[in-house]
Amino acid sequence: MKDDKASLPDLKKLTYLKPGFDRINFSLPNPAGKMISLQDERYKNKVVIIELMGSWCPNCLDESRFLAPYYKKMKDQGVEVIGLAFEYSPELSISGPKIENFKKRIGVEYEILLAGQPNDETIAQVLPMLHKINGYPTTFILDKAGKVREIHTGFSGPGTGVYYTDWIHEFEQTIVSLLHEK
Repeated sequence: MKDDKASLPDLKKLTYLKPGFDRINFSLPNPAGKMISLQDERYKNKVVIIELMGSWCPNCLDESRFLAPYYKKMKDQGVEVIGLAFEYSPELSISGPKIENFKKRIGVEYEILLAGQPNDETIAQVLPMLHKINGYPTTFILDKAGKVREIHTGFSGPGTGVYYTDWIHEFEQTIVSLLHEK
C-alpha cells in the first residue's frame, strides 16, 4: 500500500560536525605520495568542495562524473574540489593506482587523496570532527574562510530524474552565493 506521507530523510542533516567544530582539516597523500592539506595555498580563499568517496562506490562515480566537468568550468572562478578516497586497502601501492584509474576514466583534474579504509575507526581518525558518516559519497561545501557551510550525504544520480536536476540547481546556487560572499 502506498504511503503518501513517506519521505526521505533530510540528506543535509544525516552527517554533521561535532559540537564546537565549524571546519574540517586533514593532511593526506595523493596517489603519488605527496601530502595535500586544506592549508595548502591552492585552497586558500576559495570555495572548496570535499567529496568523501571510494573508487568502488557507484554513487561516488556518478557524483564525480558531475564534479569533474563542473570543476573544469568553475576552477578559474575560485572553486576547488578535493576527493577523499576511502579504499579497501590502506596501502598507497594498491589503492593509488585504483584512484589514478578512477581519475583517468572520468577525466578528474582535482586531487583525490587516499584517506584510508571505509570503516568507522579510520574515518574517526582522519576526520575526528565528524559525528559519523552515514553513506558514500558525503560532500562538504566550505566557504572562502574554510568554514563548513553544508554537508550532503549521498548522491541522487541522473537516473533519479527530478531529484538529480533539483540537486544540481541547489548545489550550483550554493556555490555561486558563497563565491559572492566577501
